[in-house]
Amino acid sequence: MEEIQAKSEALLIKNPEEKAKLVARAGAHVQQAIAAARVLKSTGDLEFAAWLAQQPVVTITSPGKPVTINRDGVIQSVLEDEVIRIRNKKWVLPPGIPVDVPKPVAEEFFARQKIRQETLERKKILNANAPMDNTVMARKWNEINQKFGSQTDFMQSEDRG
Repeated sequence: MEEIQAKSEALLIKNPEEKAKLVARAGAHVQQAIAAARVLKSTGDLEFAAWLAQQPVVTITSPGKPVTINRDGVIQSVLEDEVIRIRNKKWVLPPGIPVDVPKPVAEEFFARQKIRQETLERKKILNANAPMDNTVMARKWNEINQKFGSQTDFMQSEDRG
C-alpha cells in the first residue's frame, strides 16, 4: 500500500507553472475537439441541404395532429400543426393547408400517418368499453398486421409460440 502511495505522489505535479501548462494544454485539446466537431457537423449539414435541394418536391396537406387540451377547465380536442424535423431542418405543416416539401419529408409524413392509423385501429380492438372474445380480438389484430405490414405477435397465445 505504501508503495502505491509513493508512486502516486511521484506522479503529482508540484510546480505551479507546470500545472498551469498542463491545464492549458488540456483546455486547448478540448477546444480543438469542439472546433473539429462543429466543422464536421456544419459539413454534414451542408451536404444534407445540398442533397435535400436535389430531391423532388411533393405537395402534402396535413389533417393536423389531434391533441387534447384543458382550456379553462374544459377538455377540448384541437388540431395542432404537424412538425417534422430531420437533422437541422424543420417543416411545419398547418392543418388543411397544402405545403410543398421535399420527398423525404413527405415520406416521413406518410409513415407517421400510417402509424397513427394503425395505432387507432389497435386501440379500437383493445377498448375496455367494448370487450370482445379473445379469438375475435386475435383475428382482428392479425388483420391489422396484414393491412399495415406489421410484424407484431402480441395477440398470439403462448401454446402456439
